[in-house]
Amino acid sequence: MPHRSEAPAHNAYPAPRLHPETPRPLRAVLGLMGFVSEAKVPGAVPALVGLIKPYSGEVMAPFSQLDANLPLVTNMLKTGAELFQ
Repeated sequence: MPHRSEAPAHNAYPAPRLHPETPRPLRAVLGLMGFVSEAKVPGAVPALVGLIKPYSGEVMAPFSQLDANLPLVTNMLKTGAELFQ
């Protein structure tokens, strides 16, 4: 007679399968990057064609010397130039 722990496990109610799910913050980032992509390259996201205005600036570095009249931008540009040279 087999010991109870050695008996084959038969469960009438199998455990539910875990469905892989993309975390919500990652979904938000992907959604925002879709809008940024469509603005930079019109037609990059077919669902957003014609809904987003084109953007000709630098997406990952939006401030430049043209924005020096904004508060603190001149200091930011000077600090960035010192750090990356």
